[in-house]
Amino acid sequence: MNWTKTRQRLIESGIAPERLPEDGRADLGGADLRGADLSGANLRWASLSGANLSGANLSGADLSDAVLRRADLSRADLSGANLSGASLRWASLRWANLRWASLSGANLGGASLSGANLRWASLRWASLSGASLSGAIINWQSHDLITEILRRAAGNNMQRRMMAGLILVSHDWCWKKFLALDIDPALRAWALTVLRQWVTDGDGAPEALTITATYMSPDDLRDEADRQS
Repeated sequence: MNWTKTRQRLIESGIAPERLPEDGRADLGGADLRGADLSGANLRWASLSGANLSGANLSGADLSDAVLRRADLSRADLSGANLSGASLRWASLRWANLRWASLSGANLGGASLSGANLRWASLRWASLSGASLSGAIINWQSHDLITEILRRAAGNNMQRRMMAGLILVSHDWCWKKFLALDIDPALRAWALTVLRQWVTDGDGAPEALTITATYMSPDDLRDEADRQS
């Protein structure tokens, strides 16, 4: 959607025209856009700090490089939205639908993602420091998200932090590769046990996380690696 159509949609949602310059660099800080239909909207570079977008339809919207600090996006539909490079510090994304959304390079420091659907969301190089992830539906292909979960659980244990770091820098590796690694069985068991706590029904978690055993023998791991291929 071009800016002209986006501007009209925003006006229909109650935003005063004078807040919407023709060049598209809208300052919508603190705007009340609860439940607004902004699907496919062009909001790139927009300033939305403190805006209330709870329950809004932002599916397929372009919010790349937008400023959404402390914005309320709870229960918003952000499926397929482009949030790459966006600032979402301290934003509320509780129970938001972020399925297939791009959050690559986004700053989510201090944001609440509790209950959010992150399945198939792209979080490559996203900053998740201090973000609340409780109850989130995980994208099990996101190295950044898995790394953050393990890093928090690792505490000051060097070996565990190194395991998390290995995952972070190995975006070219898949589950098959990790399951076949020749590493300390206790370290592997720790990582799998931590990640199993985040599994939810229908989230596409790999079989290694859906079984109940906390230890897999080398033969089991090779078999599991073959199944993941």
